[in-house]
Amino acid sequence: MAESKFTSGPLVAEPHRDCGIFRIKAGEENIASIAFWMTDELTAKANAELWADAPRMLKALRALCTHAGIPQDGDEDVAQAAFDEAVAILEKHGG
Repeated sequence: MAESKFTSGPLVAEPHRDCGIFRIKAGEENIASIAFWMTDELTAKANAELWADAPRMLKALRALCTHAGIPQDGDEDVAQAAFDEAVAILEKHGG
């Protein structure tokens, strides 16, 4: 698999002021600001959190793809952890 060129995370989404803008941050570093002018605050927050969870989703999907099927040599724990992470992300985002 190709090496990723983006910020790997963990990322968090937090509101910036009270103006429909959310910041996606890696630690103290602001890596993106997202403005949601055509949605309500709850939808904007959910959208920003989904963006911030992208590195977690990618990591979980990679692990699932690597370890899906028949576990080999103790990989059951890795596959279960990846599955649990995927489920947690889906539950958080209503999937």
